[in-house]
Amino acid sequence: MSGNGGFFTYPGFCIDYRFGQGDYGLFRPVWLYITDKIHVPLNVYSVLSQWGTYVATVSASDVSASVKIQTNVRNDNATAQTVTLTTKVVDMTSTVVATIESTQTIGADTNAVFDQNAAIANPHLWYPAGSAFGRPICTPCTIS
Repeated sequence: MSGNGGFFTYPGFCIDYRFGQGDYGLFRPVWLYITDKIHVPLNVYSVLSQWGTYVATVSASDVSASVKIQTNVRNDNATAQTVTLTTKVVDMTSTVVATIESTQTIGADTNAVFDQNAAIANPHLWYPAGSAFGRPICTPCTIS
């Protein structure tokens, strides 16, 4: 299957495995992240020293729960921007149980942390596997 001078002229050459041309040069997993100029950074602190959102339960009982949410927001614009962050807490049935809205101005090419607190009435409490306080919530659940 060679032409003049021994040059390889097999017409299926570009689609053979490992040559890449049939895959347009990409034969490994590729990820492309497109973000708005104002965005929550990826949560990859160990690699890029940046974080996105942190959620902590301050207190919880069968009657109410208090949750603290911190969200790091990045402004890649050349000017300061006023940003409104809306955070929704969703339960295991996809019902929104809390909505918190905060507004602040973020300087040009910088980050700002939004501190938010939510009070949740009658929360569905859950516990990690093996906890002395209870069992995990799961549907269906077969933990012994």
